[in-house]
Amino acid sequence: MIALGRIAIVTVAAAVIAGCSAKSMTPMLPGSGDAVGADQRQSRLPVTLHLVIPGPHRHRQRGSNQLRPRFVSASTNGVLVQVYPHGAAQTPANLITQGAVDVSSGSAACDGMKGYPRSCTASIGTPPTANGASDDFVVTTYDTAPSHGKIPDAANLLAVGNASGQTITLGKQNAFTVFLGGVVASLNAPAFTSMPADGATHTMTIAIDPEDFGNNPITAGTHDPFANPVSITLTESGGSGHANLTLNNGAPATHVTVSHSSDSVVLSYDGVALNGYNMALSLHAAAVRGTGGASESVNVSPLTLSGGSEFTPTNGASLALNGNGDMQNITVSEAEAPNSQQYYTSGANCAAIADASGVVGSGTGGTFHVFARGMISTPPPLSGCVISVTDSTSTVKVSVTNSYSGILGTPTISEFSTGLTAASGPVGITVGPDGAMWFAQCAATQVGRIPATGSSPTVAEYSTPSSGYPQNLWPGIDGNLWFSESTGSNHYLAKISTRGSGTAYSVDNAPYQLATDSSGQMWFTVQGGPSEIGTIGVNGGATYYTSGLTSGSNPRGITLGPDGNLWFAEFSADKIGKITTAGVITEFTIPAQACSCALNPLDITAGPDGDLYFTLYGGDLIGKIPTTASTNDPNDDITVFSSKTLQYYNPSHITTGPDGALWFTEEGPLNGSNDVGRITTDGATLNEYYLGSSKAPFGISSGPDGAIWFTEFCAGKIGRVSIQTSSALKPRASHRTRFAARDSR
Repeated sequence: MIALGRIAIVTVAAAVIAGCSAKSMTPMLPGSGDAVGADQRQSRLPVTLHLVIPGPHRHRQRGSNQLRPRFVSASTNGVLVQVYPHGAAQTPANLITQGAVDVSSGSAACDGMKGYPRSCTASIGTPPTANGASDDFVVTTYDTAPSHGKIPDAANLLAVGNASGQTITLGKQNAFTVFLGGVVASLNAPAFTSMPADGATHTMTIAIDPEDFGNNPITAGTHDPFANPVSITLTESGGSGHANLTLNNGAPATHVTVSHSSDSVVLSYDGVALNGYNMALSLHAAAVRGTGGASESVNVSPLTLSGGSEFTPTNGASLALNGNGDMQNITVSEAEAPNSQQYYTSGANCAAIADASGVVGSGTGGTFHVFARGMISTPPPLSGCVISVTDSTSTVKVSVTNSYSGILGTPTISEFSTGLTAASGPVGITVGPDGAMWFAQCAATQVGRIPATGSSPTVAEYSTPSSGYPQNLWPGIDGNLWFSESTGSNHYLAKISTRGSGTAYSVDNAPYQLATDSSGQMWFTVQGGPSEIGTIGVNGGATYYTSGLTSGSNPRGITLGPDGNLWFAEFSADKIGKITTAGVITEFTIPAQACSCALNPLDITAGPDGDLYFTLYGGDLIGKIPTTASTNDPNDDITVFSSKTLQYYNPSHITTGPDGALWFTEEGPLNGSNDVGRITTDGATLNEYYLGSSKAPFGISSGPDGAIWFTEFCAGKIGRVSIQTSSALKPRASHRTRFAARDSR
């Protein structure tokens, strides 16, 4: 493999290895004979090879009663038999003996047989083997009969077959059969592949598998040439990039011919492209005298990203966010991609900086959004956040930075109820894939939607597919809103499209909260009953994990941590749990507090500094845990802001705000004082914003407008906290954060 600076490299694997159809080389009349000594290797014994040239294979044409040829055997007229010691390199220095025979139609070796199939006989004299040794008989077929005992130089090679490990002994009839094949009948290559256009060096493999007339893969020995050489032609279109082919480290070219299994072809690309650029590989195995032959085409398109002035696509793609609420649209493009092509995003080390939405679109492209998270930072901006975009074959990575000056002034709280069914009991809330806020209506068995724009947004309501009581929502990788719901002893995980059509999947026990991992897999907690953590596919089918989980721990909130694991709150065990994507669970006990009460961790979210923050419903406190926490002594890892006991109480659900602080709801007594709270990551600043009595705020989420959105279960309203920020900021979007739901105690 070669490295050419900003060159993308593709290896066209010579799985195109030919050796054709010498598949049944079984010895005939094995018998037994006397062993010979090494001094007898100079004598020669006659060996008879029965050569069978198969007939054409046919298959029935679809929609017709007629049979048409799939492949007609090659015009095999000459055979060269060479004998080598078993396992030795097939070189002239190791050649024991060789002989050529005319096997053309009607020849004496074929007893005058014509057409297909026909059986011919070749004889060759070779010394006997001894002391467990054996010989390899290499049978090479040509389209030209031998002349004066030799195959003419102008003859075309058709196929090579190995009858390896044959013992030649005195006192037996040394004979065996070799079935001869023909040229390549068909090729099997990917219709489409891709490589990143990010200016870096990449290596990819395109597997090309030739098949014989029986649709079996063609293989060859280490030193054997192909039954039929495969030519590869490169063409380009659109854009400004440039590519070339290199055969066996030779000169760059746009056309090469792969003839041996050891051949290596490299497709190099300079990483320069515009949307619409693509290249194509045309593969062709020529027919021999009208028989065999195959063609295949492989489209190779760079996976490209484009965006506004804040996005730099080459020399290591980067995106510079401009602070609180900034949202950038990124376009994914691949020319010639099939309609089934899907794209996915994931982030690493981005908890404090940014969050990427899922790609909307498929085929030749789509779009996704990168939301600025709320880390208050000063130049130079925090680094280390990487957003990866993949089509499952290629991946482009974008480095994301963010800088701004944070919250200013006093937040303004608004409440909305237009279009919302009275006493519907709104609970969990989250940002939908359409940029609106979606929430569950527990008492009304509905799901609601409210635009995140305007001074007086109107709610739209949709019935749940199972008429159950929904609790929490989370956007799925399939573009739907997923939510948990139960009715009586029936429990479901359901999904609803942004147009309101839904599907429910029955699960064993009451699900509570949902989250997706970096691959888009949906995870959920199971409250009460058997404590479980589960996963579910986009078409249903749940898997449950319990090993390592405290029985009766009643897991509630769950979120994706910046370490790629899922973190959850165990309400009845006063523990924080972690589960890997492989299902391995670890638990961390929250240190006891001065209240000597049950702490009841209820919800958890990824904070702006890379730690996990959680609410302690029973302890009236907020806590945090780093992803590096150890089970040896959680007291050294878990921080509970005990000096900041809430003026009111019962914090339920929590989210990271666009100002780099944690925002949470305080349920309080349902007929008493209810608040929305804010605490900084160091616990030094705690603010509580009074909503009034009989509100019962539950769900809370950062919205795409740079505001904090929450639900009021008892008041039957949706609330919004507008945060004033620096005039240089763009209050358009923050990350899609946690959602919440009414506690079912």
